[in-house]
Amino acid sequence: MHDEIEDESTGATARELEGKRLIITGAASGIGRATSIMAAAAGARVVAVDLAEAVEDTVAEIRRAGGEAVAQRADVSDEAAVTECAPYVNGQAVPVDGGLSASHPWVYPRS
Repeated sequence: MHDEIEDESTGATARELEGKRLIITGAASGIGRATSIMAAAAGARVVAVDLAEAVEDTVAEIRRAGGEAVAQRADVSDEAAVTECAPYVNGQAVPVDGGLSASHPWVYPRS
């Protein structure tokens, strides 16, 4: 279903994203948006995170193309917001296989 694209430096292929659940921050624009769209096109299930309302547009584009994605509006520089994201992510996409922070450095909640 998805084209196989190989990274010559690592030998990794886009097919390796098939069925993976990824959290991508900064998903409303720029690199985060592009990465979200590309990951979904390669078969990943994307949790698109951004404070901007435009994250909904990213998810709509992914879904129009037949991909799977959910939007989560959150400020990832705020530890409380990240903590609130965690149950939502876990409720929608368990387990999470990886992530990309294309916005502020991700603040991990302390346990």
